[in-house]
Amino acid sequence: MKAKNSIEMSNVANSKSKKGFEKTKTNKKQKGGDSMRKKAVSFLLLVTLAVAALPFQSVSAREGISVQIVNQHGEAYRGDSINVMVYIDNYGYESRTIYVGCSFRDENGKWHDLRDKPVYVESGKGKYITFCWDIRMDAPTGYYDVTVAAWKGYEWSFFGYRMKGELDRDYWYDYIKVR
Repeated sequence: MKAKNSIEMSNVANSKSKKGFEKTKTNKKQKGGDSMRKKAVSFLLLVTLAVAALPFQSVSAREGISVQIVNQHGEAYRGDSINVMVYIDNYGYESRTIYVGCSFRDENGKWHDLRDKPVYVESGKGKYITFCWDIRMDAPTGYYDVTVAAWKGYEWSFFGYRMKGELDRDYWYDYIKVR
């Protein structure tokens, strides 16, 4: 009996392996087709991503403006004038005029805006500008934050002309202590 069972088992194993072998053959044919399909899909995906990235790169490069506060300040008194030096870098492809604004925020959260400046910066170059803030005699004492921002231009709103299209911003906490 043992021999008969082992022969039957080997026949079952052979029939399974034959079916498995046939499947393997068809799988190889399918894998070849799947491989070509995968390559085609991968290629199309790669081309789509490359084309989709192009407009973003050109917009980013065109808008290539950065602003940075370059001097540090410590303390000042009411009635003093302080200067904020700003470096503007145009790493974009076109020379352009931008508008740079500077504002201080006191400890109460009130903003003190300075008059913005139009600045022409050539492509691939930088420029330094200075903002001067005359601290009023009735200004609150304490620490003031400062921010500078570069803008594309202006737009009309119900409240008058406002800057639009922020390009970059730099912000310093506790930039100056007013006594």
